Amino acid sequence: MERKIFVVVKENELPRFYPTDLHDADSIPKSAIQITEDVWQDYLSNQHLRKFNSTGDLLILDPPTQEELDEIEANRPRTDAEKIAVLESYNASLQQLNMQLEQRLQATESAVLTIMDFI
Repeated sequence: MERKIFVVVKENELPRFYPTDLHDADSIPKSAIQITEDVWQDYLSNQHLRKFNSTGDLLILDPPTQEELDEIEANRPRTDAEKIAVLESYNASLQQLNMQLEQRLQATESAVLTIMDFI
């Protein structure tokens, strides 16, 4: 018996495949659409650039642009290690600013004391 491939496509879900060598006819949903072996293999080999529409047609998607990839990267949730690294960097910057402010304060105090000696 020749193997047939069926696919069920639902909105906002990954497609579900039913090859007849793994599923008997009774277990394949009535809404399943038959596709060719070539279409199935193309989808499996290029999932990041393929999508089925509601009628079972395989659509070829354009790869994301560098701008889109950059936006995805910028908006992805950060790991705890990345968050800690950012906080440590901010902390180091704040410590450096604090030292600069302390130096300015000491210079200002010294200048005020010098002025007071002349008064």
